[in-house]
Amino acid sequence: PIAAKPSVARAKPGAKPARTDAAAPAVTHERPSPWSVRRTWLALSGAEKPEPSRPSDDDGRLTAEEVVTLDLSGTRWVVLSACHSGSSESWPGEGALGMRRAFALAGARVVIASEWAVEDAATRDWMDALHGALARGAGAAAAMRAASASVLRARRAAHRSTHPFYWAAFTASGE
Repeated sequence: PIAAKPSVARAKPGAKPARTDAAAPAVTHERPSPWSVRRTWLALSGAEKPEPSRPSDDDGRLTAEEVVTLDLSGTRWVVLSACHSGSSESWPGEGALGMRRAFALAGARVVIASEWAVEDAATRDWMDALHGALARGAGAAAAMRAASASVLRARRAAHRSTHPFYWAAFTASGE
């Protein structure tokens, strides 16, 4: 899941305070990197129980700042099935920053992510159908259409709600 973590603006290493008065707080006039203060991250397996021997920068969380440093130029699809994985924040002069954009900047050709909190069983069914369509060679639009249609058919057959909450949370960007 994507979760919030506190924002902390940090000066670049070696930055000088604006004033040298010892009583005055250190102030820098440098604009923080929008990636360094991102509030979203993906929790990887084991993130909830970090090992004491693990280095502090290897906390099991993959941040947008870390994603943009990856070389994903050979990656056709990135599928983020977590709640709100397509969410972003608007930064003046930068646009919307979030995991979707981070993966795209890293080189992924298509990023599929959720726009809202998703229900586990419905997401599993949708992801199974999506990956089945991808395995058959479908493109992004066709695979997503097939996944949504499959989930709708199954929900209708089981006389369950067909509200878009259960099948329309995911959108694709790229390609």
